[in-house]
Amino acid sequence: MTDPTVIRNTVSRLPSQYVLPFLQVVIDKFTSKPTRASSILTWIRAVLVQHTSYLMSVPDLAKSLSGLYMVVENRLQVYKKLLKLSGRLDLVLAQVTARTSEIEASAQAVTVYEEPEGSDEEEEGVDDADSDEEDQVDDSAAEEDGEQDEEAESEEDEDDEDADSDAMED
Repeated sequence: MTDPTVIRNTVSRLPSQYVLPFLQVVIDKFTSKPTRASSILTWIRAVLVQHTSYLMSVPDLAKSLSGLYMVVENRLQVYKKLLKLSGRLDLVLAQVTARTSEIEASAQAVTVYEEPEGSDEEEEGVDDADSDEEDQVDDSAAEEDGEQDEEAESEEDEDDEDADSDAMED
């Protein structure tokens, strides 16, 4: 049974004279069947919490609970070692994963796109057409500039002639 409310209610109804014998049986099961430790510990905790005042009055309680102390200490020592081992394994796995990804990245071929030879000629034709259009635009712009220059020169000539005729009249 692992339901906390049922465990709490059962332990609270337990008479005082049966608390220590019940606790001994549960501790023995805890030491003999470590796979059931999580469910058994809920019972041990409930007994210790519900009957603390009675257990404090028992004269040789430390001797009665010595088995529990030893099992808990041994598990804590093993737990520390397992934590260290787990940390080391995580580190090794991280390094292996990093190296594997580096190897895969370097092993992948770089994709190079090569065009067939016939497509170069077609693109050159397109480029020539584009450059012809640009040349035509440049030529028309140059013609407009040339016409503007001619008009400016003719206006300057007329101004010079007017200035010469005014100078002769004086």
